Amino acid sequence: DKKKSRGALDPEVKSRLITESIAPWRTLRLFLYVALGSGAALGGFITAAGVAAALSGARTDVDLNTEYLNLAIDFGAVLVFAVLGKFDVDKGNELNTKVEEKIQKTKDNKIIRKGMKEREQVLSKLMIDLRVSEDTAG
Repeated sequence: DKKKSRGALDPEVKSRLITESIAPWRTLRLFLYVALGSGAALGGFITAAGVAAALSGARTDVDLNTEYLNLAIDFGAVLVFAVLGKFDVDKGNELNTKVEEKIQKTKDNKIIRKGMKEREQVLSKLMIDLRVSEDTAG
């Protein structure tokens, strides 16, 4: 317990820290994709309502060419943010695999280091008898 409380992190926290070290700002990017994409969608729906009002004759002060361009920009932005978000989420699956590999590699290295320390302790306890004699034959 003493060794556990000294420096060990919760595995979930450790995994999230490793994830952040591999792909910094990923959570912020995903948030921005959602926020900006939903803002563009809201703008597109408002513009679409204005176009619908102009087409029904309720509004006569609307330039339809400008409104169509605005619709294309708004829904184009929604599409771009959706594609970027999808790409980032797909990369997140690869990222989770990398994190698991990194955690496993760390565990494997810890086992190897422990084995090497045990071997060094065994070797340090060996008695060595070294004798030097002069060879007069040569």
